[in-house]
Amino acid sequence: MMTAFGTFPPPASPKTKTQRKRYRRSYGLISDEATPLVIDTAKSFISLIKQIAPGWQKAYLRFSEWDSISEAKASYVHPAGVEIIDVLQHKKFFQSISQSGGVLLASLGKPEGIFLLIVDSSFDYEIKFEYEDRSKWRISKIGGGGGIPEGL
Repeated sequence: MMTAFGTFPPPASPKTKTQRKRYRRSYGLISDEATPLVIDTAKSFISLIKQIAPGWQKAYLRFSEWDSISEAKASYVHPAGVEIIDVLQHKKFFQSISQSGGVLLASLGKPEGIFLLIVDSSFDYEIKFEYEDRSKWRISKIGGGGGIPEGL
């Protein structure tokens, strides 16, 4: 499992190879190719959450791709509880994530896997990756689930 942390928006992008390496270590980012994809995903997700629930506190986006099938689910925490984001109501966002999520995994050299993006209302984010456990961090309110990714 890999984890990366950051603050949105991050500081200006470094120019030299040495600066990029130092930047990735400092901000916990993954690679030159994956970093902008993670930032774009966090940016898009934060924009969606701000539209849906202005009083949001924390939000979760889980993307998985296994056997050429991708799935994206998301939820957010607000003062009254936790809500699952309606995939059909926000179809454009989830279609975009289904495409870019696979590209992000591929940029890490992984054809399959899961990532969980966690953002908060201060625009801090964390992204976690899993490549073996297909059920990791499921988001559901069915069967006693609370809408927060399982295992957090």
